[in-house]
Amino acid sequence: MSDPIVSIIVPVYNAEKYLKQCLRSIVSQTYADIEVILVNDGSTDRSLEICEKAAKKDPRVIVISKQNEGCCMARHTGIAHSKGQFILFCDADDLLEARTAEIAVSRANQSGADIVVFSMFKKIGPFKLKKSKTRNRSCFAEERVYDHREFMQTFFRSFFGITNFPVTLWGKLYRKDLFDRAKPEAKPIFFGEDLIMNIQLLPFAEKIHIIPHALYCYRAGGGTTKFNARFLEDYSVVKKHQIESVSLAEEKKEEFLWSCHVETVNILFTFCGMIIKFLKKNRQETLLMLEGYFNQYAFFTEAHRFFSENAAKLTGAKKLWCFDRIERYMAKDFESIYDMAVCFEKKQKWLCLQRIFRVFFK
Repeated sequence: MSDPIVSIIVPVYNAEKYLKQCLRSIVSQTYADIEVILVNDGSTDRSLEICEKAAKKDPRVIVISKQNEGCCMARHTGIAHSKGQFILFCDADDLLEARTAEIAVSRANQSGADIVVFSMFKKIGPFKLKKSKTRNRSCFAEERVYDHREFMQTFFRSFFGITNFPVTLWGKLYRKDLFDRAKPEAKPIFFGEDLIMNIQLLPFAEKIHIIPHALYCYRAGGGTTKFNARFLEDYSVVKKHQIESVSLAEEKKEEFLWSCHVETVNILFTFCGMIIKFLKKNRQETLLMLEGYFNQYAFFTEAHRFFSENAAKLTGAKKLWCFDRIERYMAKDFESIYDMAVCFEKKQKWLCLQRIFRVFFK
């Protein structure tokens, strides 16, 4: 039996609620020359049972079980066991459109691209929104093949906080040999793992083929539901890779560095919101935690030093949406940071209600 053309890798962790739907969308692909690698990442629910039943029904399905180390290590395990010429990632609660593999492989063969990037639908409950979440991203304005230099100058900035290109691993078809050339680092992290792998892969891609077709169905509502104690530790790995990759930006190095440090400011605000939302700490307890973590992690002080050394340029950036945040960050005004995080959390709840209202009453 010949090797499959496409290896579809699905990291699985406690995904019993949506896993069957996900697997149905994969095994029913119009492009049949696939293998489906399900990496059970130490699930404690019925996920493994569902995976094993799928493997009994379809010989193309392979199940691998391992201890829980997060999506990053589960994907690396899947890559190591893959036999396909191409790799496609799918999260266990999401869906592929019926022709995803067919269209993506066709484009890769047509252009010789190392990566084919496609758009997506958003699914909220039983509703699938036809308007793609990424429709307004400049990269999906038209179908186009980018050479290495053009892509790096136009879209690599998205990996430094200026988002005009999706940094996720899903929504893309990769040539398998790209992983052999790039040798992406495998680390058990739980935040920023998609960005870290892509920031290592893309510099080795000679061609990237972007198509506006929505071929992936992302299930909304799967956000963080508990405090991630590793959040800042994992972000330190993200920041390390970003700083190491700034040199690839050529004449845009300074712009990328600014974006990178602005993202660090936003991380502090995000972390403050997590403390408020999940740990239910009072104001004084939260302020003490913020100050402690600010002094503990070098990336916070590095960003502070960067803005201090570029204070003159910062004055000219007053129109930026993030200027208020940077000012409070520079002053180490943790009380104002706390107040802004509280307001942001309330705003997010209201925006969520508005989205739900639009789905049901549009």
